[in-house]
Amino acid sequence: MALFRFWDMREHLTEGRARLETILRLADSGYARPRARICIFLGALSTAQSDFAAAERFLQQGLSLYEELNDVGESQHR
Repeated sequence: MALFRFWDMREHLTEGRARLETILRLADSGYARPRARICIFLGALSTAQSDFAAAERFLQQGLSLYEELNDVGESQHR
């Protein structure tokens, strides 16, 4: 996701988190893989903001989604 890199490199962390949280909230449950990626990105942005509780929550959610997809390897590559 190019926007994640943009937000991260330019330190637009609050904007990135807000937009990704909105997408995650609106995403249909049928989009497990994109939701998992968004959770991983949210975990990274939250970590950069030192919001470790939110980061852990997002990363656990992303891992759970990847496990449901039997795609644990994917979560390790991001």
